Amino acid sequence: MRRFFIAFVPVVVALATGCTAEAEGPSESKQVIEGKVPVSSTGTRAWVGVSGAGRTHVIAHALGKKGDATTKVDVDVRPDGSFHLEVQKGARYVVEIADGSQHVALMTFKDGDGAYTNALPVAVSSDGASGTIQVGALTIVGKTASPEKNPWLQLDAASLAAKWSLDEDFFLSVDGAVRDAEAAAREAVKEAEQAAREAQNAAEAARDAAEEARKAAEAARGGI
Repeated sequence: MRRFFIAFVPVVVALATGCTAEAEGPSESKQVIEGKVPVSSTGTRAWVGVSGAGRTHVIAHALGKKGDATTKVDVDVRPDGSFHLEVQKGARYVVEIADGSQHVALMTFKDGDGAYTNALPVAVSSDGASGTIQVGALTIVGKTASPEKNPWLQLDAASLAAKWSLDEDFFLSVDGAVRDAEAAAREAVKEAEQAAREAQNAAEAARDAAEEARKAAEAARGGI
């Protein structure tokens, strides 16, 4: 099961070598994707586990076969955390959040079957009926960026019906790693499940602590 994303100044990237080349600007052949990454009240990065030493940017990678040259669009995040991507139609894209040359997370969402994916298909014949794909605020947990609004539900009929090669599932990450989009989606499922377990454990611990505090307070009153 697979799907993916894109943006602003296209670049050719060899999965094996990482070489790049610029392409033309926005046109009717592009699909716009907009969203917002979390920032603090002072405009700094608000996710955990990232040094924040580099530039915050969002990259839309076109998926391809392992070792093939693919394209990407790389844009800086604005001070308020928002980003604007314009991707070339006719590919599946994955959206990567990066801090300098450090991989932060991949945007992950559910497809029409309810399965987790991070591949967003944009067909050549897409009529852009939905206009800009708005993913809203991204919530970053581990290596997963969950969108406020599911981009899959905003795809047009042409993109949903398009057929894609099953072995075109790779991209060159900002950190130089060749990543498998399907494997990344599976990892996102594990992270989501782990986060749910940790949240449940934290809630139970908080309830236990509150109960212990209540008992201690009652004991203290009884001893007066």
